Amino acid sequence: MTDDGDRPPDRFPADADLRRADDDVPTTWDFRVEHIARTWAQQSDLKKPQRPEVRARIAKRIAAGGFGDVGAGPRAPRILELGCGPGYLAEAILDQVPLAAYTLLDFAPPFLAMARERVERFPGTRFVLADFVDPAWTEGLGTFDAIVTMQAVHELRHKRRAPTLYAQTYELLTPEGLLLVCDGVPSNDTPLGMTLAEQQAALASAGFSDIEVLAEIDRLYVVCASRTR
Repeated sequence: MTDDGDRPPDRFPADADLRRADDDVPTTWDFRVEHIARTWAQQSDLKKPQRPEVRARIAKRIAAGGFGDVGAGPRAPRILELGCGPGYLAEAILDQVPLAAYTLLDFAPPFLAMARERVERFPGTRFVLADFVDPAWTEGLGTFDAIVTMQAVHELRHKRRAPTLYAQTYELLTPEGLLLVCDGVPSNDTPLGMTLAEQQAALASAGFSDIEVLAEIDRLYVVCASRTR
């Protein structure tokens, strides 16, 4: 959820290497460290003031419904957020759909703690500590009508992993389920961020259809895709 090239106020540790493979793009932001996670949470909307509007667009699409098997009975949607961070997107969505069964997943305990403080007032929240680079991250999660993620996919640390991640999310979705992905236009040629075209290709390769651009706001974009029956 960092911007490529940003640096935390203090490295942890100075020689940290958080890559999973030799060709991964390294980062010195370790969100498992509380002061680094809290610094990011405090600065994120200041550095990218368009983020609240992006969150509002995603929340509006979720509130509109018409996805998954929600229409099959009188129940609220089941939603999974990948890389929930401090819970900003979850709060925006739950303000619109307060009875949703909403699962917040992140690999950083400080982020999950902040998210819990922000949204645990909503009755359907669940908090999961997991890393979506781990091949087994989907185990025990169940199925969902919608999966959302905001500026977290690049934490794969290499875009070659995106098709695998999207294939895994496809299997978690109910028929006609919805995936919404927000990320930023790459600022350099490292294999970290993905262009809009690369996102669309990765989603198509995972089996998604009805791939469309929901929003483009000042170098942030949101792509929406559906699981076919």
